[in-house]
Amino acid sequence: MLKMSQVETIKDLQAKGLGPVAIAERLNITRKTVSKYMAEDGFQEKPKAPNAELPSKLDPFKPLIQQWLEEDRKNRYKQRHTAMRIHKRLTAECAGYDASYPLVQRYVKSLREHRYQEGTLELDWRPGEAQVDFGEADFYDASGEKRMYKFLCVSFSYSNAGYVQLFGGETAECVAHGLQDLFHRISFTCPNRPLPPAATRV
Repeated sequence: MLKMSQVETIKDLQAKGLGPVAIAERLNITRKTVSKYMAEDGFQEKPKAPNAELPSKLDPFKPLIQQWLEEDRKNRYKQRHTAMRIHKRLTAECAGYDASYPLVQRYVKSLREHRYQEGTLELDWRPGEAQVDFGEADFYDASGEKRMYKFLCVSFSYSNAGYVQLFGGETAECVAHGLQDLFHRISFTCPNRPLPPAATRV
């Protein structure tokens, strides 16, 4: 590659009407090199073309994968598709599918990372703030029979403390009764510490 000063000299001599042979002899470089730079409109560095994404065997099936993952948001966590499950379903259900499992794994990971970046915020909890929600779990009653019960959980995220009470149902009355019992329990275990104002507003 020529120096910028040499290129400028070629352009100056070209503007004066000299041909490639005369310029090559004067600068002691090859005629082919001179002709190359004489043919260019300018000598600025050409911008590099952006790297185009190469086609993938997975491209025809990406909309289907996205559909499955979107439907998973309505299902329980353990019932959602893993990358391996998606690969097996594509193999069994889609004619012409011949992509490898690592290809599916990388694509599923990229989708989940993108969703995580879009849908997450840093949680900032103040003392006294609480979350209230119902859950369900299997318990053995006094007779030894396994039964499913609802439970009301009040969790204080700032201190990572929580209180739970079992119920047979999930109604507004259960919420009111459970909150009353749990706050009474908190005040009983901490008699010298009054309830934070925010906690009473849960």
